[in-house]
Amino acid sequence: MSNSKENGKSNSTSNDNTTSKDNFIVAFEYIYPIVIVVTWVYLTNNNVIPREVSIIWFLGFMLGLIWESLFKIIGDKFMITKNEKLKNSMPPFLYSISHALQDSVLFIIGFIIAYFLLGQNLKAFCSFNVVVLIVFVVWGLLQEIYIEYLYNDKLWEYLPGKYNPTIVTTGEGKNKKNWTLIPYITWLIAPIIYWIIVTKVFQRSGRCTI
Repeated sequence: MSNSKENGKSNSTSNDNTTSKDNFIVAFEYIYPIVIVVTWVYLTNNNVIPREVSIIWFLGFMLGLIWESLFKIIGDKFMITKNEKLKNSMPPFLYSISHALQDSVLFIIGFIIAYFLLGQNLKAFCSFNVVVLIVFVVWGLLQEIYIEYLYNDKLWEYLPGKYNPTIVTTGEGKNKKNWTLIPYITWLIAPIIYWIIVTKVFQRSGRCTI
């Protein structure tokens, strides 16, 4: 009887922990994007950040929304949401917007890294600077590796297939994780596109002629 009660308490505690974790994940997916938007609006309206940075932040969101939406449109043939609470609590279009906003922050972090590496000189973005391109691409791939390490097969899973082959498999049993190609191709191509966008925005801003 004692063992049965202890097992029951253990299962109950485990279920409570899982529920709390799931609730936190859902809350994060809703609250963090709101924080991003409020921060962007505040920094823009109070001229805390240059106008060009505000524009490329927004365009980073739009760029991220392209593949986030496409992944959801393709659906379960390509990517599945592993967390049932999140899957049932957030419509696909909101999920895409939420993750695109998070992508926009990743783009801006890459911009900030390049900004400091180039001596905090915004004019460095007025030309197609190869150093900026390298920073954007390396940052994009490194953060993707880290995020996939944390959340792939926990919150989502990219399904291996003909057009999304497995690069490497790690772990065994429940801890088995497939590292597939498309997410990394995405974060190889997207920073290149973003580099072009950033350069064009700065070239048209008038800053380059000052």
